[in-house]
Amino acid sequence: RLRNPVRVVLDPHWQVLARLAELKINNGDAPRREHLPRLVFAGAQEHVATTSVLGPDVKLLQVERAAGSRFDLRALMDQLYALGIRSVLVEGGGGLAAELLRQKAVDKLTLVVTPHLLGADGIGFPPAWRCDSVPGCPRLDPVRAFSLGRDAVVEGYPVWPS
Repeated sequence: RLRNPVRVVLDPHWQVLARLAELKINNGDAPRREHLPRLVFAGAQEHVATTSVLGPDVKLLQVERAAGSRFDLRALMDQLYALGIRSVLVEGGGGLAAELLRQKAVDKLTLVVTPHLLGADGIGFPPAWRCDSVPGCPRLDPVRAFSLGRDAVVEGYPVWPS
């Protein structure tokens, strides 16, 4: 039997949480693991979150900032693990993927590259590693690449240089 995953919303300033009733992300009737929350909001500790719109199966996590970032993503992963969440699929753009890699908060990386040129305001990927040479940069091992319709997929497990 398939169960819905726990949805985790990164909401640094708790702005999405205030609009929870308008959004259709809480899937109240879908099958799920009863011991896990249905929805988790993660926001910055320095911002106050309102709890007036929360149901009993919605959890708030306050996350510290990492140096140069909105969130300490490794600390967030630790908090999710403490809730009983053992696997996380992150969907987002190049900025979030780059930050996950920068903080080494990734066990497996699957990148879907679409053949659309987005323009000057797109977020660059990968992050600036400041590598002096190719062997000094992180790599994926093993790496697998394949087509997915018109898109290209590259996936593997990050190996960090020592």
